[in-house]
Amino acid sequence: MALTEEDLQNLPGDGEGIDPDNPGKYAELLEDLQGNILNSHGRDYSVYLFLQFKPDKIDQAKQWIQTFTQQYVKSARQQADNARQYREQGIDGGVFGNFFLSRKGYEYLKFSPAKIPADQPFRFGMKNPTIQKFLGDPNYKDEKEGWEVAYQGEIHALVTMADDNLVALLQNVNTTVQALRQSAEIIHREDGFILKNHRGQIVEHFGFVDNISQPLFLKREIELAKQKGNDFSQWDSRASLDLILVKDPNGKTEDSYGSYLVYRKLEQNVKGFREDQRKLAEKLGMTEDLAGALVVGRFFDGTPVTLQDQPLYANPIRPLDTMNDFDYSHDTQGSKCPFHAHLRKMNPRGDTGRVESSV
Repeated sequence: MALTEEDLQNLPGDGEGIDPDNPGKYAELLEDLQGNILNSHGRDYSVYLFLQFKPDKIDQAKQWIQTFTQQYVKSARQQADNARQYREQGIDGGVFGNFFLSRKGYEYLKFSPAKIPADQPFRFGMKNPTIQKFLGDPNYKDEKEGWEVAYQGEIHALVTMADDNLVALLQNVNTTVQALRQSAEIIHREDGFILKNHRGQIVEHFGFVDNISQPLFLKREIELAKQKGNDFSQWDSRASLDLILVKDPNGKTEDSYGSYLVYRKLEQNVKGFREDQRKLAEKLGMTEDLAGALVVGRFFDGTPVTLQDQPLYANPIRPLDTMNDFDYSHDTQGSKCPFHAHLRKMNPRGDTGRVESSV
């Protein structure tokens, strides 16, 4: 039986999450859906290849896509099986691949308009003036603030490959690049790696712990969150499938779904941030750690500034793993976490429409 709109709009598994080992009505979805959508592949190293298929090479391009996806793209079910094997037996799941098409890619492959995903932002693309205005972007060809030249051309597809073994990853990427020569030009390549602090926590470039507040869809991740102290009483990080899934117009099953990917490359001025953080701390008469936390919304270790005025490792009141089950109901004036703090702006945790009574 196909998933219903109600199945997509409600928390999967009645709030318990999808169990890949006992998927029930979600079995067909897990078999068909690309991995790295319901949860991250978790590899440390990654390579991104931006493709423009060659004119009159449609058959060769289709053959390459089929070969690549069969070799590297894992379904959500395969990803879960590999993860379990790694946990229980230490078996490495190897290179993890994903394949994404732009609207121009669909058109190159001769899909009819009815078979191209219909959401307007996808069809318009980020070069569209309306989308640029909505995002607050400059013109993508602006000489000073525009995109890097490699991104200004027509991009048909994005290939991602990731692994914990950097040597194995690069070897597989080289093989993939060679196989692509007949059907596509690689107009740009990005190589990435996970940053970690001295505690082994994943961080972004400014040094703040990252990847804390991801939506949860799978039973194992929900159970882990509960074991670490989250009861979802203040902030529920569980999410319904319609948050990320859209029906695949070219799917072969009733439960064929996909998800949109937005690739944004942004520059972070780490030196400038550190200098502004130091100046703010001096002006307000506080530590640099607290000044940074007031700007971001969390301390470097992930401790929410709305809960404490110093990082957890300096004042271990609560286990770090419980630091996502919070809201701003006790901080309605923004006196602990400013309203303009990055995290509070990006995720107000329900604090979006308060009306104060004059009575």
